[in-house]
Amino acid sequence: TESLKTLRYCGFVDVRSFLKKGKVMVHLSEFEGLPNAVLEGMAAGLPVIVNDYPALTEIFGTIVVRSKEEITFWIRHLHDNPGIRRRIGSLCRRVVTRKYGLREVGRRLYFLLDSP
Repeated sequence: TESLKTLRYCGFVDVRSFLKKGKVMVHLSEFEGLPNAVLEGMAAGLPVIVNDYPALTEIFGTIVVRSKEEITFWIRHLHDNPGIRRRIGSLCRRVVTRKYGLREVGRRLYFLLDSP
């Protein structure tokens, strides 16, 4: 569709303002430890599409794709279904806030430092 022609690679940008404008995040990589970009997209309430790479597939809530046809399907599906897009984005935000929020990270750090 015509509206899908707005996809573009932007390089370095101010993340907060950029993510607020987005509808979906696509993050394809084969070199990740803990992919902060994916977590930032999820925290912004975006559905995040990732490729089938272990560090990416271990993050609950991401949409894992294995082919360019699947990438195309999910981008179109999320674009054409704003309700589904918002529900997945809301789930992503809850997951990342619960698992990587300051309170949880602080709790884990306290446990680690307090252990003998």
